[in-house]
Amino acid sequence: MKVILFIACAFAVYWFFFKKKKKTFEEYMAEGDAAEKEKNFEKALERYLKATELKPESVEARRKMGDMYYYAGKDEASILSYKKVIELDPKSSYAYFMLGCAYQNVEKYAEAISSLQKVIDLSPDFKDAHKNLGETYMKVNKYDEAIHSFQKALSLDSKDFDIIPPLADAYYYFKKYNDAVRYFKKTLEIFGESAIYNYFLGNSYQGKGDIDEAIETYQKALALDDKHEDTHFFMGSAYLQKGNYDKAIECFKNVIALEPDAKVSDFRAEYENFVDEALLNEYFEKARTLSKK
Repeated sequence: MKVILFIACAFAVYWFFFKKKKKTFEEYMAEGDAAEKEKNFEKALERYLKATELKPESVEARRKMGDMYYYAGKDEASILSYKKVIELDPKSSYAYFMLGCAYQNVEKYAEAISSLQKVIDLSPDFKDAHKNLGETYMKVNKYDEAIHSFQKALSLDSKDFDIIPPLADAYYYFKKYNDAVRYFKKTLEIFGESAIYNYFLGNSYQGKGDIDEAIETYQKALALDDKHEDTHFFMGSAYLQKGNYDKAIECFKNVIALEPDAKVSDFRAEYENFVDEALLNEYFEKARTLSKK
């Protein structure tokens, strides 16, 4: 009897460990989907990896692997996964889009632009591809191309208000100040008062020669954040343009109070086309001398 019992137990152990039914591709995918819904990306990735072991050519499993790597912040791994998806499905707009996003994250902007342009070739109305392409062009200072991309995205979805601020930035850095004013004003209307956007709006007014509007807007910015040295500086430059040298000196003194080592060249990127550099240096140094008294 003991022998029979031993054999029965041994058979049960053998059956449990060696003959237990293996999970199917579909089961691994379902478990991965459940884990993904719980935002347990590591567990989801492990299940999708198991699924690809059973079906290496599954576009869906490869795509979801790429997504899990992406959401977990493993951009280089996600790039490899999305490339594999594209190899299996060369017309996957989604894979090209996510590949572009991953390239953005690792600051490979040329590759990101190429991937996002491929999305648009495949799916011309893919709004987020135009939007992300605009953001990538901004990173490489191609402001004209960024404007075109943002405007196309906005034409596809006029309710996507998140496009408005970067579009305003693009017009500003491209020195299209009339358009910059329009879109910074829209930004403030949509998102509410903001020190930084009032600052850029003030600069845009100054760029187009509306000095009184610029000063009024800088004052709004400083009412929200009086520690922003750039706003004090550019309000000073606006007063110089008006010939109000005393007010300009007061603004420059505020800059120096906030940053004692500040110098005119620190603000070069913004002021170049606003005020003569020699005049700025003259009154900035006068402010520094007065600040020491």
